[in-house]
Amino acid sequence: MIYVALGCRCLIGIVFAISAASKLRNRAAFTRFASWLAGLPALPLRGRRTAAAVALGETAVVVLVGLPWTVADGLLLATLALAVLAAGAFLVARSGASEPCQCFGVSTEPLGFPQVIRNVVLCGVAATGAVGAALAGSATLRPAGAALALWVALAVALCTVYLEDLVGFFTDGGAAPASSDPWS
Repeated sequence: MIYVALGCRCLIGIVFAISAASKLRNRAAFTRFASWLAGLPALPLRGRRTAAAVALGETAVVVLVGLPWTVADGLLLATLALAVLAAGAFLVARSGASEPCQCFGVSTEPLGFPQVIRNVVLCGVAATGAVGAALAGSATLRPAGAALALWVALAVALCTVYLEDLVGFFTDGGAAPASSDPWS
């Protein structure tokens, strides 16, 4: 169970780090995110304060999952945040809005049900990691198992960040996907 907990911890940490960095890398990126958030329909909380709260929450998750004594707290915070993000994405998708997803930076793909599913799956990963961290206690990691857990987490994190590109690739018959590069 310790390797599952480590993999979940790393996956959540990487995804939240990329998401936070895409919003906080400079003033223009944060302003673009805040404007996008303010323009989303069907959400009760919007604007710069909500954008700041999202970025701060993502950063807090990264710090908490990175520290060995706060892993469970970080994964629980991630579970809560992802549940809220999934609900928000669901409301926006259900409204039929065609706003591009800005979860990981600039994208041309609309916020929709793939993002809802992504957030629900990540919510389950965070919850599994929290339970795993609690059950693993002070179990000893072996280097090979830890390395495998880290590589799997990295691979899944990259697939998560580039979800829109992957969905576009498979649904557009292999056509060049629209960029969802978090660093654009």
